[in-house]
Amino acid sequence: MGNADFSGMKQALSESHKQFRKGIEASERVKVQGKFNRAVVCGMGGSALPADLVSLYLAGDFQVSVNRDYSLPNLLGDDIVFIVSYSGNTEETLAAYGEARIAGASVVGFSAGGTLEEWCRRDGVPHVRFPKEAPGFQPRNATGYMFSAMLNVLANCGAIKSREAEMSAVGEYLEGLDLEAKARELAGTLEGTVPIVYASERMGPLARMWKVKLNENCKIMSFWNTFPELNHNEMGGYMSGLKGYSFIILRDPEDHERVRKRMEMTREEIGKLGGKAIVVDMEGPSLLARVFGSALLGDWISYFLAVGKGTDPAPVRIQEDFKKRLLE
Repeated sequence: MGNADFSGMKQALSESHKQFRKGIEASERVKVQGKFNRAVVCGMGGSALPADLVSLYLAGDFQVSVNRDYSLPNLLGDDIVFIVSYSGNTEETLAAYGEARIAGASVVGFSAGGTLEEWCRRDGVPHVRFPKEAPGFQPRNATGYMFSAMLNVLANCGAIKSREAEMSAVGEYLEGLDLEAKARELAGTLEGTVPIVYASERMGPLARMWKVKLNENCKIMSFWNTFPELNHNEMGGYMSGLKGYSFIILRDPEDHERVRKRMEMTREEIGKLGGKAIVVDMEGPSLLARVFGSALLGDWISYFLAVGKGTDPAPVRIQEDFKKRLLE
């Protein structure tokens, strides 16, 4: 196992705990003046996932809206707009940058170079430059960079209190985790099935992240949904049969007690109808540790599932070919 990892994703996962410190360092002096009550984060794919986690983490303290589109939502005068593209060349995100500039919004760019960095320099817009990684490194593996940099910029602007200590603690926590044996076991359970990832509404961003990694790393179909909404519609589809599907239920200790009951009842129902259902309990000393520890477990599962079937987890050729055709 591992011979198919021609792009070095295993090393990227093993060193992901270092990204928090590097993201903080990259954004150390980046800020804009103003009083902000909301951040609108524009990004696509792996560059949008960290913004979902920022929104989850800051819920109740500061509003974060994630925009996955060419056009911006209606901006308010107290918004700060983050334009996030790891490559710096994502066309939807660059279009949103143009709209934000025309609207006169306070803008910060985040990328590892590319057109976005060039435009920020041209326009005098603050920019966070992520470290350049080895060829083959994928934006979906840069969550720690982007998450920590966005939080740090918000703190620099005075929108939130500094979270540097919490982020450093999470990096240390992840460094001490050994998830490979558990991930191999769970990958074996998922092999040959269509994985569907469930979580509470609050932890929906994490379920989405697992689904994305399964799609892109394993090159398989995968889906996600949240409790309690899925009990009002999606489970109706169970009646057509669950053979060939596996369900991963991400359970957080702070989930609502009624949601936890729904999770257990749904797991039992899936089993009765012939499906595979696995409950994964989120563990860690803090919310941030539970979220990033569980995210890393999902990364390792998708990694082992990919290389176990001889698939290099890093390349996303169908997406890259699609982007090229869009330019024709």
